[in-house]
Amino acid sequence: MKRAAKRIALRALLVFGLASLAFSCATARAPVPDFSLTPSSSAWAALGDYIKAEIKAAHIKGGCAISVADAKGELWAGGFGEADHASGRAFSTDTISNAGSVSKLFTATAVLKLVEASKLDLDAPIATWLPELRPNTRFPDARPITIRDIMTHHSGLPTDYLGGWRSEGPRPADYPESFLEDTRLASSMYVAYPPGVVLSYSNLAMGLLGIVVERASGMDFESYCRKEIFEPLGMKNTSFIVPKGFETDPRYATGFVAGKTIPIPYLRDLPAAALDTTADDLAQFAASYLAAFKGEPGILSQATVRTMFTAQNAGVFADLDARIGLNFFFVSSDSLRGEMVLGHDGAVAPFYSIFLLLPERGLAVSVLVNSKSFRLFSGLAIPSLRAAVAATGQGPFAPESKRKVAHSASIDASIAGIYASSMGLIKVEKKGGGFKVNLAGQWFDAVGHEDGLITLEMRVLGIKLPIKRLEGMALRPLEVEGRPALGIGSLATATVVATRIEASPIPDAWKARYGSYLGKDLGLGMEVLGRITLGVDKETGILTATVGQGGRNIALPLLPVSDTEVIVEGLGRNLGETIEAAGDNLVFEGLVRERK
Repeated sequence: MKRAAKRIALRALLVFGLASLAFSCATARAPVPDFSLTPSSSAWAALGDYIKAEIKAAHIKGGCAISVADAKGELWAGGFGEADHASGRAFSTDTISNAGSVSKLFTATAVLKLVEASKLDLDAPIATWLPELRPNTRFPDARPITIRDIMTHHSGLPTDYLGGWRSEGPRPADYPESFLEDTRLASSMYVAYPPGVVLSYSNLAMGLLGIVVERASGMDFESYCRKEIFEPLGMKNTSFIVPKGFETDPRYATGFVAGKTIPIPYLRDLPAAALDTTADDLAQFAASYLAAFKGEPGILSQATVRTMFTAQNAGVFADLDARIGLNFFFVSSDSLRGEMVLGHDGAVAPFYSIFLLLPERGLAVSVLVNSKSFRLFSGLAIPSLRAAVAATGQGPFAPESKRKVAHSASIDASIAGIYASSMGLIKVEKKGGGFKVNLAGQWFDAVGHEDGLITLEMRVLGIKLPIKRLEGMALRPLEVEGRPALGIGSLATATVVATRIEASPIPDAWKARYGSYLGKDLGLGMEVLGRITLGVDKETGILTATVGQGGRNIALPLLPVSDTEVIVEGLGRNLGETIEAAGDNLVFEGLVRERK
């Protein structure tokens, strides 16, 4: 599950976007070696020395395991830091840790094994296998949801059903069969969009695919994955289910949050986020995909793997530059400029992971960590890939480049307005001789450019402040389904769409509900997801729900549709969904928030 954007982008999506504009103090970091100058014979040693230095410099109370693979198997692996802070037990390459949403790649593999066996059809309605799935809808003319829709996060189903999603213990009475309830849970909610409209990440939908696997195979989900994936690949320490007593098993990593050591949590949606595995095992999974891509024997056929690695959403304008294959996200980053990169990340705090494939180079990297202090992508995955390129004697990646914006130009006045996005309410106003943009609750100066891009900056007494999160960020005026919109992303790509909205009358019933609401039993480190403050944005008069995301509070604009229901406006993850009033409380994504 993502924190938001996932998080790939990497926040469930591997599209490295902007989740927050918070100011924060810099953390000391170790310098990353220039592997293009490192002899192949010493590349792995240099990588290991760097990671040890990074843990020491950043004072990380936790550890990581990394494996690098090619089509033949594991090339290199290393464990660093602590698997358990309380005991000081080392994190090794066979330490079992939670992989979060990397689980979805295994669920996708299970589905496609059944497709290859002619037991499933990607384009068949999901109701073929789940006839009881009947979510509420405001789109009666929409086409049926297909398996392909779910595997590309275009089903339109809500992102999550948070009630009962996670538990640190005791072991839930219905574990591990709890995900079999996902059909009933999804049927109690409204869909957010018709299928095929926008890439909107859904853990709940992936849980449904686990049920489909069971019904099509005639086996329980874990047993099918073990028979068809784990055992053939020699993944001896991989499972979707934690055994009884695992909390005291030294093979398992523990997390460290707010001074507390916590075990891997129990998760309801096994197929979406519950995979527990090791760096060594992930190397075998990666090798199988790299081999199949080349036409060699693998867990799936070459044709299937190449379909998985083909963008399925090229015709969906609202997705902008975000691309997804069959559960594999395309990664766009200046650090890997010009490379074909696919993968997924995972986040079940404080356990995080990343799995990246470079099929054309025949390389892959897998990373597991038990602390949010690591720079998962830039600090671990990318240096590991650069070391792998050096160690295997391949030509280095193209050097990172600082993209330059075109010369300044005026901004069209039509951009002024109010926008809804996964980054919250965005306001664009003409002030004085220029434009101001309010993003994540902060005002910035808008600077127009000849190529149509708009960049943001902040000045105090005429002096431009160096805000790292604004570097390379750009807005693009555009239209989505005839409505004015903004594309938000880097100077090269845009992955977040913000749609223009207007203030709507707020019913008295909703005005009477202004105040704070708090959800319970979300699990350690997840409390922020349960907090909602309902109120009105004083500048725009729009009803908002303020929630925590990326270390800041963001205001999500709401559209009242009745005295008991509002829709979260916008296109994308967590948007388009319904908040319902239930007595004095609010229900959002299946979680009851009690009024305070």
